[in-house]
Formats: sequence, C-alpha cells, structure tokens
Amino acid sequence: MKSVLNVISRVPKVICALFFVLIIFFLSGAVSSFAAADYSASIPCPPGIPTLTPDEDIIRTKGQNDTKEFEIKPASSEVSVTVKEWRINGTSVTDTSMDSWGDIELSNSNKTMRWTLGKDAEDKFKLSVKIRRGCGNGGEGEDEVLDLWDGEVVTIDSLTWESVNSTLDSNSKEGEGKRIFPDMVSPSDSIQRNIVEVKAKISKAKEGVTIYFKAFDVDDPSAEGSALDYDANGHDGNDNRGTPRAGTLNTSSATTDADGNATVPFKVTMQPGDNFRIAASLNQASLDQLTVDEVLNGENKNYVTAGSTQISDFDGKITEMLTVWRKLHVEVDTMENINGNTFTTAAGMLGITDVDVLPNGNIRCITDQTLVDASVQTGRFENGVLTDSKGHSFQVISNTNGTDFEIIVSPTTNGNPAKGIFTMVDDDPSHGGGDGQSVPSPNTSLLAEKFEPAYIDVKLDGASFGWGTNAPFHLNFNTTLTSYLKTIGTESRQSVSLGYFWATHCVGVFQPPTDRLTDNIYGGDADPNPQYDTSGQQIGGEGNILGVSDFVNAYVFSEALREFRLDSSSMQAHVLVHEVGHTFDLQDEYNYNAPPGYNGIMKLVTQGVFTPENLATIRSINHPSH
Repeated sequence: MKSVLNVISRVPKVICALFFVLIIFFLSGAVSSFAAADYSASIPCPPGIPTLTPDEDIIRTKGQNDTKEFEIKPASSEVSVTVKEWRINGTSVTDTSMDSWGDIELSNSNKTMRWTLGKDAEDKFKLSVKIRRGCGNGGEGEDEVLDLWDGEVVTIDSLTWESVNSTLDSNSKEGEGKRIFPDMVSPSDSIQRNIVEVKAKISKAKEGVTIYFKAFDVDDPSAEGSALDYDANGHDGNDNRGTPRAGTLNTSSATTDADGNATVPFKVTMQPGDNFRIAASLNQASLDQLTVDEVLNGENKNYVTAGSTQISDFDGKITEMLTVWRKLHVEVDTMENINGNTFTTAAGMLGITDVDVLPNGNIRCITDQTLVDASVQTGRFENGVLTDSKGHSFQVISNTNGTDFEIIVSPTTNGNPAKGIFTMVDDDPSHGGGDGQSVPSPNTSLLAEKFEPAYIDVKLDGASFGWGTNAPFHLNFNTTLTSYLKTIGTESRQSVSLGYFWATHCVGVFQPPTDRLTDNIYGGDADPNPQYDTSGQQIGGEGNILGVSDFVNAYVFSEALREFRLDSSSMQAHVLVHEVGHTFDLQDEYNYNAPPGYNGIMKLVTQGVFTPENLATIRSINHPSH
C-alpha cells in the first residue's frame, strides 16, 4: 500500500483530479429525464429538481374531458427510476379523498399517469412525483420529490355586457338584468347604436386563451300564457320579434388579451321587449349542449332561462338578460285660435223678419238667412246664444236649416228678440270654444304609463327637435274624413318616424264633421245634443267622434269631449292613448263581443289598457306612423 501511495504521490495533481472525475461519472450513470405528452423536464443525476418555464404552465378548464398524460422514464439504459408515488397538492393520488380531482389512471409500474380533470377540482394545484433513482454502478439514491407542474384551473370568472354607443341601465320589468335603447338620438343620427359588447374575463391574466360564445333568445318573462308568446307552453325561448331572433354575434370565439379578457361585439334587434343572454365557455361542446327549449331536456339541466340564473352543470358563464326598449318621441301640436264659430247676418239683408210666441211660451224667430250646407246644420246652435239688434241675448233651443231658417229661443225678461240683424253662436264659447280662444293641446299624461308594458319609453321632447307648428283652424271637417286628416297632418307635422327613430304626432283639434249619426262609430259634432231612451239607446240628436287617427297622426276633439261631458283629464288622456294606438296599426274593437271585465282601450276609448294582443302588435311593428 505504501508503494502505491508513493506512486500516486509522484503523479501530477491535474492527472489525479481527472482520475477522480472519471470515478464519479461511472458511479453516477447517464442523466435521466421526465417526459410527458405536453412538456418535458430534465432530471439530472445526482438528484436535482427541474424547473418549468412559464410557457409550460398549462391552462385547463374543469370538465372538458381532455386527458393529460405524464410519463417518467430514464434517459438511458444505465439509469433506473422507481416511481414511488404521484401527488397532487401533496396528497397521494391513490387516496380516496382525491376523487374530486377527476379520473386518474396509473400504469407501467406507476411510471405513467393519465389524468382527466374533474369539474369539482380545486382551482390551483401542484403536481409532484416521489421517485428513487438508480445509477450505472448499481447504487441507488435517496427518495426525492420532484415538483413537476404548478397548474391552474382556468374558469370564466365573469361575463358582462359592456356599452358601446348606447347606455345600458337596469331593466325595470320582469327578468330584470340590463336594458338597451338602440334608437337613433335624432332622425339624422348616423351612429350605430344597436351594438353592445360581451366581455369574458378568465381567472388568470394570460394571453391567447380561446373563449367560445353563443347567443340565445330566452323566453319572454312578461308573456307567459298570453298572446305575446309564440310557443304553446309559455316557457320556451325563440320568441323575439326581431330578426335574427337571437341577435348577431360578430364572432363565435375570441382569444384573451394579456389581462385575460376577451370581448366580442353583439348586435341586438330593434323590437321592444326582445331579450337576449350570451353564454361563454372554454369548451365549444359545452355551449352546444345549452338550449332555450324547455321540453328538449327532461330535467332542463341545460335550459337557459330568462333572468340571470346560472346553470350549475355548465362550465362557463351566462350573462344576465339584456332587453331591448324603444323610445317614442312625441310631437304635440294644436290648431290656431278659434275663428268663424259665429253666425252673423249677411250684409244687405234684414236678419230676423218676424217673431211669434209659441203655445209653450218659447219664441220663434223667422229669418231671411241661409245656413251653409243645409243638410247638416239643423240643430247646430242648440244651447247656443242669439244676440239681437238691441244687444239682448237669448238661449237657443233649436234651429232649422236651409233658406229662411227659423230659430226657437227661450223667453227672457227682455221680451221678444228685436227684428233686424242678429248674431248667433253655438254653445261652444261656454266651453271655452269661442272665437279668439285657443284649441287645447291633447292630454299626454297617460302615454308613458300605457306604453310602458310594451317596453316603450315615451319622450315628450318634441320641442327639443324644434317641432311644434300649429295647424290652421278648421271649425268642422268639411271634406271626407281621410283627406281632411291627411291635410291637417301635412299642415302641422314636422316629425318623421323611422325604423331606428320612432315618433308620433298628436294634434288637438276642435270639432269632428257635422254629419248626423249614421252608425255607432262616426257621428257628428253633437249638435243637436244626443237624446237617449230609457235603455240607453240613442233616439235623436247627433253623436260625435272623440278622437280619430289616419294611422299616421292622432287627433283629439276638445269640443266634442266637452259636448259629451267627457272632458275630465283622465278621459281626455285615454282618448289620446287610443288614437296613438292606431299609429301602431291597432284597430278599433267597437264590434268586438268582449267578455265580462274586458278592459281593452281600443274598445272602451275613455278607459282601459292595451291588451296582450295589442301589445304583441305594438312590439312587432317596424315603426309607428308609417
């Protein structure tokens, strides 16, 4: 031994160092490595812990049924690896408490692990493996734990509606959620306002993750069991009136930015009451299982409801409901001040030519005057006032028509009316309808309340657009009804109604045509006043029209309402609602044999509401006053 040491002592130190390195190499064996289907990491020998670069951080979603495979194998035949145990978050995968992590399969003496992540897995996890390595000299290292993968379960944390060119606020009606007004803000507005954005945010700020989106037309929550629903059972979706019913997603998928956000544009329809929800998932197959048809799925596990309810078995998120509302801009006009509502003796004629007292005490005045359009003027001045040449006034009981018409007046303490010129006015001045007085504007106080169930927000903002030109005064309609209405509309209307900008025109007018009552709808101007029998049937006098519409404009007759004593604020306002309803293509329901308790305003006129059938028509129209 001493001689060997003497030899070694004479060998240069550099050669000795090389000798010992070679000994260590043969004792250690070749380097081993960790390999997996998704990434690999080298495992040196002697033992060492591998590190993974950020790009190797694998992002997955729960319940996608995608399987990852991990395999531990030596780098050469001179290195052996014994896998003692696979661990997730420090717990052995063979532990029964690991069931929530999903399906885990071990094979090849535990060197291969196949893992399908379960939907109830924790959001973050560390995958590690306990091994023992053997080297080429037959030696064996100590047990060691290699941390292989810091993984994260990525979910969609939130899915929200984001405004673009239209404000989103709270929907006050059934289903709640958000509402959008996709209207133009003026007839000349060129900005597209029916676009919103849907923003999905994942649980990790990572760029390049693909998110899939799908739009749904959910059930109308206000329409169950009514004419507003297209479906038979009242719970199915696909009942919007706009097209396409589910709206339009600009794209069906998008990738996240560096903050983990992905945004897609969505175009809503224009029909009020149309409602939408958007679903987003990291798995297209999950989206494809969702439905708005309640009967397609026995337990409705994949049924997207109205409102904001999430689906427990769905691995993504669903937005709260978004509902379309429309604005109805109202132009309010009236006629110029009243004029020509007085009969005056024609120039060069006598006027009252004779007077006599009737047996009942009333006084008959015979004239040399002629009432224009003799067929319709009988009784026009009933309850009016005759003023004779001495300035004495007498209440008119009745009048005839045509040439040399006669007037019956009540006696007064002034004696008989004097012969000579006279003037005569209807009873209109007692209602505020005399010459020089103004024609009242329509009462708009109930428009907002009555149209709100149709998802319409009434805006009395015509003045802000410069609307408000009065029409020339007309005492009565003196041509056919249709042509007169169109004339009045042309004379005063400044608003325009379009598909993207809804407007209606309301006009206060004085009296309807003087035609006598011919049916239950179109009467005259209530002069003479109508008479009724004990059953309520009209037996004399004229009826009248409280309001009328040519389906473009809405007119309310202030004097007709006063003649019939239907001029309370509520009645006036209901009449206008009825007439504006016509501008939405609603028809009169006078001949409808309504059931007891029926409250439809298109039949009752001075009271009531829009029925479900009315609301369905209103919500389906492209625009009013078309």
